[in-house]
Amino acid sequence: MDHPEVAFATPDSDVDRVIGSGADIAAWVRTTARHHSITFTTGPVDAFADAVSRLSDAGVLLDSVEQELLAIERAGIVTGRQGVLLHAAYLRQKR
Repeated sequence: MDHPEVAFATPDSDVDRVIGSGADIAAWVRTTARHHSITFTTGPVDAFADAVSRLSDAGVLLDSVEQELLAIERAGIVTGRQGVLLHAAYLRQKR
């Protein structure tokens, strides 16, 4: 399976191309994170979200790809909209 090129800028059209091409989203996320030397680290907001999730009996655990995607979004490599589209495509592929 072809892996899309990773660029420093990720305009909407590139993300749309990645999603529309049927590319392996997990591989794209890992490649992008590695290219930009991005790793996921938890912060106060994550601890709060975990507590709220646990209290609502709707526990949500992110896998390593989802954590890296969140880190890519937080680093400003993709926009919030792009992050949501990539996450949705990843979840569809994961099924």
